[in-house]
Amino acid sequence: LVANEIARSVDYADEFSENYIDSLMDLAEEQTDSLLDIDDENLWYNYYNALMYGYKAYYKAINNNIISAFSNGVNSLQKFQLCLEIEPKFYEAYIAIGAYNYWKSKQTKSLSWLPFVSDNRKEGIEYLEEAVKHSSYNNYLAANSLIWIYIDNKQSKKAVDLSLKMLQQFPNSRFFRWGLARAYEDLDLKKAARIYKEILSSLKKLAKRNYFNDIVLKHKIAMLYDRQGEKKLALDLCDEIINSKNISSEIKNRLESRFTRVKKLRQKLLDEIQKG
Repeated sequence: LVANEIARSVDYADEFSENYIDSLMDLAEEQTDSLLDIDDENLWYNYYNALMYGYKAYYKAINNNIISAFSNGVNSLQKFQLCLEIEPKFYEAYIAIGAYNYWKSKQTKSLSWLPFVSDNRKEGIEYLEEAVKHSSYNNYLAANSLIWIYIDNKQSKKAVDLSLKMLQQFPNSRFFRWGLARAYEDLDLKKAARIYKEILSSLKKLAKRNYFNDIVLKHKIAMLYDRQGEKKLALDLCDEIINSKNISSEIKNRLESRFTRVKKLRQKLLDEIQKG
């Protein structure tokens, strides 16, 4: 339930229902603690516990509670490593460990010359690739993590291939479509713009939306038009964003920096069009 609520809020760009999520987290912690009291060497009991801490870390990180995110992340990693001690081929644990190894190494890349700091990005990718092949419970989570790591690691063709593969299983998934569009930004600007438009069209079918992602997507498409030399199309989208209706003051505040960038892009486009 926690995972679904977080995913729903991210997909719709809604504020988190903090009291609801916190109450579910507390229940999950009570249940996993009770299970471990029964058998603290049970593989799946430890996995549930690790997953609970993992989602706590993810949720706290999204809410910019970095200290709590870090402490929960360490607890989660230790629990996942314990799962591998119990069963070395427990691929569900590969997901968190692989993602952790990659992003930790990414953040400490400038310190890799130190003897106690190692670059584990390759190992992290290999863990996630194994998880995508073999995991069953959270296969989609492993794939989504790997797609964005491929993009970050300048392997956008692999990100496209994996995104397309996952969309065969989940054809309506906006998560995998976002990854596909972002990967195509490095390979084919027209395809990237087309896929962002598909995501935008799917949002317009929702009975209720806050228009946050509408603005984000239109800005992304405008920037892609600009890169393709389609200045007039890009300018029209910038005007559409700036003149957007039905947007609450709360959403405008959350998008303040993006509106500033849209206005900057609009002015650049006007200058270039006037120069001919």
